[in-house]
Amino acid sequence: MEFIILSLHLSDTSLALIGQILRGYKKYEFRIENCSTVEELNTILFSKEWNVLFIESSEEKEKIFASEFKESEVFSHIPIISIENSKNSEEFLSIADFIVENSEKNTTLPIILESVLKYSHTIKKFMQQNLTIKEKLINNYILLEIVSSYLSENTLTAAKRQAQDQNLLPEPDMQNRTILFLDICGFTDYSSSHETQKIILLLDTLYSLIVPILREYKGDIDKFIGDGCLVVFEKPRMAMQAVLHIYQIIKNTSSPILADVALHAGIHTGNVIRCRIGGEHRYDYTLIGSAVNVASKLQALAGPYEVFVSKDSLEAAGMSIPFELHNEAKLGTTNRNIAYIELFSFYAQKFSKSSIEKKLAQPKDIT
Repeated sequence: MEFIILSLHLSDTSLALIGQILRGYKKYEFRIENCSTVEELNTILFSKEWNVLFIESSEEKEKIFASEFKESEVFSHIPIISIENSKNSEEFLSIADFIVENSEKNTTLPIILESVLKYSHTIKKFMQQNLTIKEKLINNYILLEIVSSYLSENTLTAAKRQAQDQNLLPEPDMQNRTILFLDICGFTDYSSSHETQKIILLLDTLYSLIVPILREYKGDIDKFIGDGCLVVFEKPRMAMQAVLHIYQIIKNTSSPILADVALHAGIHTGNVIRCRIGGEHRYDYTLIGSAVNVASKLQALAGPYEVFVSKDSLEAAGMSIPFELHNEAKLGTTNRNIAYIELFSFYAQKFSKSSIEKKLAQPKDIT
């Protein structure tokens, strides 16, 4: 086992005394690096794993070095042994962990070195374990950052809350939310006639534009569904404003790959259940309920650059459907009809053309 000693200004007498003591420990291989100046010592400070530091000096530079050495997170665990001489000041000696006499008949140094040898062996194991723990923590942190980018804000918040509560079985949570489904028109035909890399580039370019806007309007992206996404809002007005802003950005983008892209969207407000669904080895924390289905239905009915908004969303936002803009759609095989409007037509009637253009430039101001 290697035991490496770093020393500063040790006299020949002190070096000989240390060497004599160390030769009694057969299972250790000792190395002493004796430096004559602080500058010389600093050049090798990070080159090895030191076990102990010997100092025999009282110069101001040495005092500053020893103090900083002791305060350093990297070296604070390394014992400092001071060889006492007539020039050592009390201030300097107070920095050291051990103080020994500079004498050939020194009886204290062998005891101290034996303790340091045992301590060094223990601290080395501890440092290795600590390093392993730190590496695992760093890896886990990186993993969490990567995984977090694949999760919705609500899912991540719920997971953190479960971890804090040490609860693996969260209760289903009934919430009143506004659901937005946003999708690319004609994506199936597009994907069947273009290479995979171009399809991925299209989606990445599109989402890089719309995700920041959705977040700006407090939308939580529950999931991406191929060329579309399901987004959850607490307020219906924010969902409408977000879509108007997105449509404006997409229409005005200079990106060639988005030149022929047209979106369509559906918005509905209602009660949903946020819960964990899945099997033993794979779960999803998502929304279920008729409100999700209605928003999906409205999005499917909408044409290019249309936004179908349900009557429920309008009323939740404090608005009503003008009679001439009233539409109804049947929901699946049920007898229920859903009333809705097309958002651009609604705003075109509510505002003049020049007014809506101004509002689109600052969609947060739309009231």
